Amino acid sequence: ATDMSVLVNNDEPLVRIAEDDFAKAVSLCAILAASLPSIVNNAAQPIAAALQLGLLGHSDSAAQRVAVFSAVGAAVTFVANISNFVIVVTMSRVGHALGAKRWAALGRTVWTVLVCALVIGLLSALVLWLGRRPLLSALSLSRPPLDDLAESYLPVALLRLPPLLLLRASSAVLVGYQRVKAASLLNLALACADTAAFYLLLHSSLVLAGGGLVAVGAAVAATCAIAAAAAVTAVLLLPPDAAVRVLPRRCCRRAAAAPEAEGALPADAPAAPSESSLLSLARDSLNVLVRSVLLSGSVLALMVAVAPLGAAAVGAHAVVLQLWMVTSYVVDGFADVGTMVGSRLLGAGEERHMRRLTATLLLLGLATGGVAACLMAALHDPLVAAFTRDSETRPPLHT
Repeated sequence: ATDMSVLVNNDEPLVRIAEDDFAKAVSLCAILAASLPSIVNNAAQPIAAALQLGLLGHSDSAAQRVAVFSAVGAAVTFVANISNFVIVVTMSRVGHALGAKRWAALGRTVWTVLVCALVIGLLSALVLWLGRRPLLSALSLSRPPLDDLAESYLPVALLRLPPLLLLRASSAVLVGYQRVKAASLLNLALACADTAAFYLLLHSSLVLAGGGLVAVGAAVAATCAIAAAAAVTAVLLLPPDAAVRVLPRRCCRRAAAAPEAEGALPADAPAAPSESSLLSLARDSLNVLVRSVLLSGSVLALMVAVAPLGAAAVGAHAVVLQLWMVTSYVVDGFADVGTMVGSRLLGAGEERHMRRLTATLLLLGLATGGVAACLMAALHDPLVAAFTRDSETRPPLHT
């Protein structure tokens, strides 16, 4: 039987999909086992952001720092999240190409999304910088006492945007390769490095008077650039075994067609018309783009609405929103398994098992949301104490 594997490291298959054993691949135990590395991959950064909010909330000038960090972060996150179409379509495209054994299409897809992510990041950072005056005004950061800190923090926050999008695209490729553990380790390492930078620069002798948040922004931009470089390197060094002779050359430059991989279609065999072109990527991602704009736009709109209420209200809103984000990204770990396994099931024509996979993932999402709500209700007071010591922020956060 033809054998297709969902790998979570370089050597060991976690969920093995064979033509005569698809039912096992969509079982609850298999889905949970495959989801764990993906949950770590998705939730590492939101959990780190929650820890960073707590460190800011217990630093000097906590209310002002949290307000600037959260408001500027909302704008940057909006841009990063509406680019989520690159991630979702990439995982689906890569998984489908693997299932169909179309190695040339796989290489073209990887090349396209990496370049697309970097260009989007650079252009987005430039647009936000050129429009910084109306942006800061909309976020109520153009007036004292927040204006000076916001003006200083925005440039270093924007420096992180291009490598962040490149890292996300590279992680999506690794997930599509079924190298989920590699992507998870990269994102977990970045989350730990960012949190360590917050602690060292805000709660040690390294902090500079009035410049702690700016120094933190510069540090996390640097760590993100290092992580993005490592992720691109992993994309080049960890392609699926059968595609290894095709993919690196396809990623580095549009070289001549590589020799056939054993057991695969010829590298130059047409998978579908314009399957990996930029226009095709844009077409396939339209629905995801609309969803991301609506969801991330609502989050940004809430921040704009809360900002005039003052730094304390912004801080309380940021904490509640971050807790919601952590839960959301845990559920996204299940969604990634749906993309990884589902695209390969569809590539193999297994629609019945695809429907079973979809139903299981929906139930897991509902259960996760219910458990998270109960935990946050039970731990209400400890959570407030963990996130802030500011006397003005505590009352709205309790509410």
